[in-house]
Amino acid sequence: MIIPLRCVGIDVSKQYLDIFDEGLGVPERIANATQAITQIAA
Repeated sequence: MIIPLRCVGIDVSKQYLDIFDEGLGVPERIANATQAITQIAA
């Protein structure tokens, strides 16, 4: 099985996480809070 490489960039600030997943091609901003991070990781 070959797993393709995929890059995800995350810019961290006190209030927000700016996330760019090259597989999706769409930037996303979420709150830098436990609940928001848990939801995006799931």
